[in-house]
Amino acid sequence: MVYNFLGEFFSTFLLLLLGIGLCIRDSKLTRIKISSYWGLGIYIGSIVGSWFGSSKMNIVFLLLDFMNEKISFIIFLIKLIGEIFGAIFATLIILKNSRKINTEINDFAALASINSNSKAFILEAVSTFSMIVTSNLLDSFIYPTLKPIMMSLYMSLLIFWLCPITGASFNPIRDFVPRVTFVFWENNYNNFHRSILSSNVAPLLSTFVYIVLKQHFRS
Repeated sequence: MVYNFLGEFFSTFLLLLLGIGLCIRDSKLTRIKISSYWGLGIYIGSIVGSWFGSSKMNIVFLLLDFMNEKISFIIFLIKLIGEIFGAIFATLIILKNSRKINTEINDFAALASINSNSKAFILEAVSTFSMIVTSNLLDSFIYPTLKPIMMSLYMSLLIFWLCPITGASFNPIRDFVPRVTFVFWENNYNNFHRSILSSNVAPLLSTFVYIVLKQHFRS
């Protein structure tokens, strides 16, 4: 159980520390740099977490494992708590040490940059669904040691495409936890609700749809 917690803690910690940290310290940020930084965070987080035996870094994959009876509810909770604490710790370090602290929250969490919340919701849901499908395909057709590389490359492409449109989250841990941490740290509620649906509800709904469809085709 300890390794499940530590794996998710360190992998999520590194994901956010590199993803958010590198982005806010780069004064000449571009779409390519954003996708590269997050891809690097995903890759390094996956490698380090795998040393402890767990590197999901996303409640979406934890839910899939639980619904597929790969992990018990207790293990699900332990891993989820590890992800939450890893995300909080990374965000606090960034807030404390960064010289570039803006009063807006969009440096610390995904924010939709389009006015259409429904469009952002759909794009995040579809992207999450494709992420789940890609992860399962990689499990079936490539060596496990290659999966972190392939998955980080795929996620980098998704982020490159979506970051100027939706903020490219696909992960409530990546979005909501830093968002809440930032609010308490800065006592700043600006834009707090702007992408809650697209960055948090959409991935969870997409996960539920995937599970239902998989069970339907199995039967």
